Amino acid sequence: MTDWFYVKEGQQAGPLSESQVRRAFDSGDIVSSTLMWTDGMADWTAYELVKDRIHSTGGSPGEASTIACPNCHSTVSTDDLVQMGQAQICVMCKDQYVQRIREGLDPSGLDVRYGGFWLRFCAVFLDGIILNLIQWPLRFLLPLLFSRLPEATFILSYAISLLVTFAYHIFFVGNPKTQATPGKLAVGLRIIRADGGPMTYAHAAGRYLGTMLSSFTLGIGYLMCVWDDENRCLHDRICNTRVIHKK
Repeated sequence: MTDWFYVKEGQQAGPLSESQVRRAFDSGDIVSSTLMWTDGMADWTAYELVKDRIHSTGGSPGEASTIACPNCHSTVSTDDLVQMGQAQICVMCKDQYVQRIREGLDPSGLDVRYGGFWLRFCAVFLDGIILNLIQWPLRFLLPLLFSRLPEATFILSYAISLLVTFAYHIFFVGNPKTQATPGKLAVGLRIIRADGGPMTYAHAAGRYLGTMLSSFTLGIGYLMCVWDDENRCLHDRICNTRVIHKK
């Protein structure tokens, strides 16, 4: 019988037998990304990469087995895995994995959860409140300053509203420290590019223009996230972005 150790809340736990490990996985105490170790292993490795060994009932010595890469989920031979710190990934994911580490992102991609419709709706609602609070003084002052030009007041008020909203989204979404509007941050969401990279101000500007297209579809562009497997709205598809839960 092999004794297995695992990491729980940052601390080493165990030992557990194979059957105990299987029960711990079934109960949720151990998950796919939980780091495991036993005698003979060079380093701690994710459960996803050693589960075949734990569940195996035999096999020819030296026979290569297949496993799902924890990063891209492609089925690969265990001989084609590359050790990256405490993780093992397939060769095809190596460059992307290293780039994510450089950019300060979670490199594993195991725990990405996409933001659903209602959370995003709440975020837009909160952003609307904040923008109204920002623009309210302008709406109050403009009629006083241009009392004799009501049409000019309307046009100027509308133009300022567009500029403020545009600047608001670009500043917060493109900012490397926030990567989301205050509304999204309040509900625990942030925006990334499809390759896992961070947003830039240019990406933020393009994405905001994309939201205008979503609005022109009578809101259908926003509703697309309801049936999309990655909860993408129309502007997410256009700009190749994703809205995910913060870590």
